[in-house]
Amino acid sequence: MKRLLILPWTLALIGCNAPAPEQANPPLVQNPADAIAQADVTAETSQSSGSSVSPTLTEVQRQQPTVPLGSREIVNPDDLQMVLMYYYAANAAPPIAEWVKNDYRYRSSSEFDRTQVQSQIEQEFGSSFESVQDTGFVVLTIESGLSEYSTTYQEYTLTGLGPRSRYSWYEQGQTVELSVENGVESQRWKLEPAKAEEVFQDSGRTVRLNVRFAIVGAVASGQNGRLLGRVKSVEVFSGNSDKRLDEFIVEP
Repeated sequence: MKRLLILPWTLALIGCNAPAPEQANPPLVQNPADAIAQADVTAETSQSSGSSVSPTLTEVQRQQPTVPLGSREIVNPDDLQMVLMYYYAANAAPPIAEWVKNDYRYRSSSEFDRTQVQSQIEQEFGSSFESVQDTGFVVLTIESGLSEYSTTYQEYTLTGLGPRSRYSWYEQGQTVELSVENGVESQRWKLEPAKAEEVFQDSGRTVRLNVRFAIVGAVASGQNGRLLGRVKSVEVFSGNSDKRLDEFIVEP
């Protein structure tokens, strides 16, 4: 099993005869507060004129913050996938033109093959962005510690999950984080005392988790962004082997 350790993320291009100097990355998307304000003004104007306007992604997520953004699932995504996943969740186009100009293949190309190289890189980014469309679930393999077993509540606390947990990815000068919106519920691993002792004897204080997140929204922060995730289920494996210890549902 592949193990990922996460500690605590129509295209238009203008050809040119020489590589453009590297520029700072633009903000990922519009500030959410500005987007909400703009959506409210648009809705108010529409109502006064008697026309109807489809709700924006920001509006939908305010009303239904637990609804996944799609039906597809990605397992242990790489950095580029998660940055593109953020753009998809934010309903925004990624700055592929800037990414192409910063690609070493484009910057080292000559005036004779630059157009072809540009087109190839453009197609690669475009295909990658297409691959994350309709994705609403992400599965991450996470190393986690175990608290002492609570005989009162008959549960362990999974320290790798929690309300303050953040998992991050970095690509193209941009950082995307995934936050756990239901961290308190997701870190409580209910077990009978006999089973809890068996787990401790087998795995000690370390376990490996396959955590299935529903992606329910996105929040911009300057050049960076955050995906909002809700844990749906947790599969627990021994920290000393690939032995599967348990699986529990956090949300149906």
